[in-house]
Amino acid sequence: MSRLHLVRASTRLALLAVALSACGSDATSPQPIVAPPAGTVITAANGAVQLTFPQGAVNVPLSLSVSPRTVTRRGGQSVRGTTYDFSPTGTTFNKPVQLTIKYRPDDVSSPSSPRIELGYLEGDSVWRRIPSRVDAAKYTVSASINHFSTYAILNVVAVPRPCLGRCPGNPQ
Repeated sequence: MSRLHLVRASTRLALLAVALSACGSDATSPQPIVAPPAGTVITAANGAVQLTFPQGAVNVPLSLSVSPRTVTRRGGQSVRGTTYDFSPTGTTFNKPVQLTIKYRPDDVSSPSSPRIELGYLEGDSVWRRIPSRVDAAKYTVSASINHFSTYAILNVVAVPRPCLGRCPGNPQ
């Protein structure tokens, strides 16, 4: 092999090594996605999450990421496999962004008429519910959001209303 061939081969190997190192070794780190000021629809998390940015929701292109998150013992509120971190955390929008998250029908109590809604994690312990729309045919829950945080589909727990006066089972 001539010296020229050796130089070319070693150059190719060096370029290959640089290219592979640029790929990174952390397979769990999310790939950034860019939302332009002109608006866009972004699908992430293997199709489980959709964000619809209207025109003007952001002033400059926004590099964002969506990462699945495991939430431990929050009173059983979040539906399994529907919790996601949206980064950069705390980013606010000029116009509401539509968030849609898919769920598995086996993970909700009544698949034909599930009692679920979206919510975001405030701090590290309190879920804040937001007005949502459930599409039981597509197994999705959607809501308008105005900032990034950790979002999840939450089970709606019925809270008994106080009974004043004559109540069923309590004749007075």
